[in-house]
Amino acid sequence: MLPADLPLVPIDSVLLEQAVVNLLENAARHTPPGTRVEVVARREGDGILLQVADHGPGLPPGGSERLFEKFVRGEGAAPGGSGLGLAIARAVLKHPDILIMSEATAALDGATQTTILRNVLNEFKGRALVWILHRPSQARGFDQVIVMKGGKIVEKGTFDDLAAGQTALADLIAAE
Repeated sequence: MLPADLPLVPIDSVLLEQAVVNLLENAARHTPPGTRVEVVARREGDGILLQVADHGPGLPPGGSERLFEKFVRGEGAAPGGSGLGLAIARAVLKHPDILIMSEATAALDGATQTTILRNVLNEFKGRALVWILHRPSQARGFDQVIVMKGGKIVEKGTFDDLAAGQTALADLIAAE
């Protein structure tokens, strides 16, 4: 049962659901069968602290913070997962004014990349999101696209304007 004093918090419900599902799936995947997993929510200042805890074998000292880094997986982790879910969930749920992602989904398949990118773009409407992509066609949802070569900006503009002509972006998309 949730405490009655939990405040309303403005957040994208789809991303919150994905973050909680990711935490629960990680707990289920990396604990022995039949192990209890607890979800606890409590008021913390003007916000809510949501905690997912399991009673599995545990982590080495400092291991819980490392799990939120990109591509980090626990020692002896069960197969499955990319090591990205917790890092992206934490970044989005902190609700920053600006988020910078450098090829954050590069190790994932195209469909998963597109889903994550679309959800993060929706969450960051009205805020700044800088995403360094390795698939140029995925830049379609951004307000501005900057193409760099050799460490220098070679063109910038909207995706539609840059992809329509003889441009560096069009060449990159064709080479995908």
